[in-house]
Amino acid sequence: MSNTHLVKCRRFGCHWSGLLSPSCAADSTGAFAHTGTIVVFHCPWCQQEWRARVLGGNVKPLPMDDSEDGLESIVWPPLEIGVGD
Repeated sequence: MSNTHLVKCRRFGCHWSGLLSPSCAADSTGAFAHTGTIVVFHCPWCQQEWRARVLGGNVKPLPMDDSEDGLESIVWPPLEIGVGD
């Protein structure tokens, strides 16, 4: 298994790509299984982190939840529609 992987930052607005080593194993065992292991990558450009599954030499980014997207939630004000102004 390679210690570095060719990856692209998944954060909105960051276009960094290059070779990175995982910063840590995100699973509790740290052991590689037939399903791979979940690791954390740290972007040197935007300083954000994202998770991926590593299986052999392949890296598959994991879906980001709403708290990881780097964007704040948008709250739209209520829309009042009048009838026949």
